[in-house]
Amino acid sequence: MAGRRVFGKRSCGNGYSGDLRFPEIKDILLGIGYTPPHRNSVQKSLKHLRRKHHDQLIEHLKNIQSLSITTDFWTNRALESFLCITGHFLDENFKSESIILSFSSYKHRHVSANIAQSIINRLKELGVYEKLHSITCDGAANMTNACNQISTEIPRLWCIAHRLHLVICNALGFWMKAKKSTDDIIMDILENSDGNGDAEEEDETGIY
Repeated sequence: MAGRRVFGKRSCGNGYSGDLRFPEIKDILLGIGYTPPHRNSVQKSLKHLRRKHHDQLIEHLKNIQSLSITTDFWTNRALESFLCITGHFLDENFKSESIILSFSSYKHRHVSANIAQSIINRLKELGVYEKLHSITCDGAANMTNACNQISTEIPRLWCIAHRLHLVICNALGFWMKAKKSTDDIIMDILENSDGNGDAEEEDETGIY
């Protein structure tokens, strides 16, 4: 345990939970004149702040005529997934504006039905589902199918930045995958699909 000071059952190394009520941590903070808030107070304040910004976002989007969204997944080093949805629109002065509609943890399987429902639910919460004009995302099969499940009448655009990334990776030979046999492809679909033939998070080119 060299280099780590242990307080009771918790440590101040990588395993420290961040609980400021822990006696030794609290004593240090009190020593510099800071009284840490109780976690219930922090939780209550965060919920209030979330409701406030949620209501402000609904009000901000109330008068827009149409909305385009970009969406993508992001995974941190702890392999926790997050889904981000960004909205793009023109305000009443015809000024282009982009705003994050949702950035939340995603604990479901990355299959099209789950993705589509998550996006639909968020857009309906904000009152902009009927204003959706286009969706920009990567070329992964699950994202393609998710867009089709949201609406077959709303155009899906393949993100140019992602396509450029794939071109560069292909050109330089980064992360190339060996071609799979037909049997392997069928097994992947059976194991990873939601019944609509969308392999989880795999791009149309076979490169992540």
